[in-house]
Amino acid sequence: MLAYRKTVEEIQAYLNSPDQTADEKIRELASRYAAVCREINDRLRQCQVFVEQGFRSQAILLAEVEPNLLDTIALLDFTERDEWEEVAATYGWDRVFGLKLDAADQINQAYEIEEELRPLLKQHRKLALAHAPLQQRIEVLRQIAGKDASVVNWQEDLTEYEKARIHELFAEGKAALAANDLATLDTLLREWQHTPWAVKIPRTVSEKMEGLFVELATRQILPKLSSDIIDARKTADVARLQELRSQWDQLTKRIRDSGSDWKPASDLSTQVSRIFDWLNSRLKQSAHEKSQRQAIETLEDAMAEGEPLEEIEALVKRLRSFYAGGELPPHITDNLKKYRWRQRANIAGQIAMWLVGLVGGLVVLFIILQAFLKSR
Repeated sequence: MLAYRKTVEEIQAYLNSPDQTADEKIRELASRYAAVCREINDRLRQCQVFVEQGFRSQAILLAEVEPNLLDTIALLDFTERDEWEEVAATYGWDRVFGLKLDAADQINQAYEIEEELRPLLKQHRKLALAHAPLQQRIEVLRQIAGKDASVVNWQEDLTEYEKARIHELFAEGKAALAANDLATLDTLLREWQHTPWAVKIPRTVSEKMEGLFVELATRQILPKLSSDIIDARKTADVARLQELRSQWDQLTKRIRDSGSDWKPASDLSTQVSRIFDWLNSRLKQSAHEKSQRQAIETLEDAMAEGEPLEEIEALVKRLRSFYAGGELPPHITDNLKKYRWRQRANIAGQIAMWLVGLVGGLVVLFIILQAFLKSR
């Protein structure tokens, strides 16, 4: 590295000197610099190939062989390098047409990725040495594969690990079911359902795991859901019942779609059906009451705006449809009577004003006619 630094310093001294005589010493200096640049470019190309093939660690090892590749690049890529290249071209000295700085950028990125992965790789090795459960090893390996997508080996390892874990899940689930250990079965099925598997799941495996879920649903989930439905009915919690009914419908549909011949106990089925009938009735009543309130508000707004009686009567007709026998509440009936009286009074007043105007006009016409006759 000291020799490289001396070469660069001699070039800089030459460029900053007023005497730029092209003697043999400077020609040899140009040859030394060009030779170093070729050597560094060769190493850069090798590192670049390693990086592009996914062998990032090998690229970094090669870059760290003395003299350190990136440190040497920083030295050789001095500020006046373009000026030196022009001088070398002018005198016909040996020169290199640029350093492979793009490869240096790739090596820099490799260092950054390696640094980011270092804790995960350490954990991955630790879990492997400890023969940790596949579930733990897969979680770490999935993070590594996500951060280091350029290395296909990670994805291949992840696929193999997942295949093994899927078979484990079914075997452990089957054993948990046989032991009636529903808590463990629930945990296993949650892992099965919520894991973003990279491997394609065989249909036969999916069907077997779905069979385990159906067993869990019929033994634990549905009984618990039924109990929650009964409790919500006791407190008349309509919103909660709507949520629980949605869960019930989805779960029972999933069980039916699986081909299971399961049916809820008749007494439980009857109780749940009655609760859902009550829920439908309450929802229907709520919708009716909401529409009724909207109809009242529309009528009251129309009367406040002084709308014509024809429009008011149409709104009254619609409002009556929300009441048994069409009989409206007393306060609405009273307001309607007052409104009709005011509207009719207004109409009568308008007619009277019109008649007065008409009579006045006739009187004026009569006077004009009399005057005309007298003038003759």
